[in-house]
Amino acid sequence: MRHNLAHWTGESGDPGTARALLESLAADSTRILGADHHDTENCRRALDWWTWGPKAGGTPQPETPRTEKAEAA
Repeated sequence: MRHNLAHWTGESGDPGTARALLESLAADSTRILGADHHDTENCRRALDWWTWGPKAGGTPQPETPRTEKAEAA
């Protein structure tokens, strides 16, 4: 539910608040589920999107180590 709230907040034109919501969710998800849990990784990908994606106005960055690790598995 928090992930959806962050997504639609960003879609409605407020990527800064979307990032803040996802940062909080990522911290909680890491603490409760662990860093390698798929929900935690999805949250981090969404955070990357709202930080560097085209709707955030950022410049795409190279793949992060956690993404490369997931692709190698």
